[in-house]
Amino acid sequence: MGTGFLSTPFVLNMLSQSGDTEAAYKMLENEKYPSWIYEIGQGATTIWESWDGIASRNHYSNGACCDWIFNTVCGIRIAGENRFEIAPVPGGSLTQASLEYQSLYGKVCCAWKKEDGKTVYTVEIPAGCEAQIRIPGYDVRVIEAGSYTFL
Repeated sequence: MGTGFLSTPFVLNMLSQSGDTEAAYKMLENEKYPSWIYEIGQGATTIWESWDGIASRNHYSNGACCDWIFNTVCGIRIAGENRFEIAPVPGGSLTQASLEYQSLYGKVCCAWKKEDGKTVYTVEIPAGCEAQIRIPGYDVRVIEAGSYTFL
């Protein structure tokens, strides 16, 4: 898929918002040129301006996949002052994912791991904050600061 430089930051989020998160995972995990994983396979330690690394080797546009990993794969979203939304979406060939975000209020964490046909989720919310939790198989609810595990 050729998205163009200005569209690349939006493609994974748009696929997920349209209901096709699996297509987004497939695009993220693609190892062939052009792709994010291709760059890593070529030795990239930064995000390149062009998929082949001929131009600048430190550019944000192609690195915008990190936004999708943050807000979809690990599901951490800022929802207001002292408030977060946690809504991880496991998928693709990933068997686990974890992310820690150092907010102004403290560390926000969300992790998930597939074990024995089930997915175990762990969430940490800093003191003085709350989060709306949307975990597959659970009712949506608001939790206060603390550490939680959902099976």
